[in-house]
Amino acid sequence: MKKVGVLLAAHNRVDNTISCLKSFYQECSRVNKTFDIYLLDDGSVDGTKQIIEQFDSSITILDGTGNLYWNGGMRLAWQYAVSIKEYDCFLWINDDVTFIKGALYQLFRDFDSFDNYKSRPIIVGSCKSRITGDQTYGGRTDRGWVEPNEVLQKCKYINGNIVLVHKTTYERIGLLSKRYTHALGDFDYGLRALQVGIYSLVSSEYIGFCETNDTPVWMNADVTFRKRLRHFHSPNGLSPWEYYYFLFYHYGTGNAVLRILKSLLCLLAPRIYRRLKSH
Repeated sequence: MKKVGVLLAAHNRVDNTISCLKSFYQECSRVNKTFDIYLLDDGSVDGTKQIIEQFDSSITILDGTGNLYWNGGMRLAWQYAVSIKEYDCFLWINDDVTFIKGALYQLFRDFDSFDNYKSRPIIVGSCKSRITGDQTYGGRTDRGWVEPNEVLQKCKYINGNIVLVHKTTYERIGLLSKRYTHALGDFDYGLRALQVGIYSLVSSEYIGFCETNDTPVWMNADVTFRKRLRHFHSPNGLSPWEYYYFLFYHYGTGNAVLRILKSLLCLLAPRIYRRLKSH
């Protein structure tokens, strides 16, 4: 397994993007793989495209409309990659990740340990905060984070920050879904894989540093209801119709309705929701 298609989406944070790429390149020499990078620049106005072209002209940069967001951008990058070349696997990277020294070697060692298996699992790279050391992204079950403990462990939900997908998984379930604009596409992909018997496994060690985002505006009691409502309906907020589709598709009617009611309570009365959740 040699050829890897690397997929990123970027939007107006070129310093983070360059830092991510630098940390990735530092780790590439530790693994015997060939990497082709496909980066979707989703309408950045901070010079992202020009700066990355100067940094490494071999990176394939695709132009977005500014309305693709994470899922749409990653999907387009992936679609383009498979139209150009046949790859053994695909590596998703969020452009705010910094790779830990030796982590890329560990990630591929986890992945290649299934080299003789017909059904290859998805490997989810766990991330932690550089500031606190706490886990920030990776794989989860319904009970919470699955923390790396030096062995591979199953998870149910995957964050798309660092993810390795074998070509046979792509051949069976395809790309990220068109149903989602920004969030939920990664969760949906892991759950669709599980439906056909492809497991997601958490990396045996932490792979990268990545800080968590601030509390979403629509859940923030310190902003006005009008602002919460506007963000609630935005692609990088809850995007309710996409969220509701996700819930009914993956959870069934009863669980979906309960989760919808929780989201509405959080929007309308975030302080009350927070108090109820803490008890």
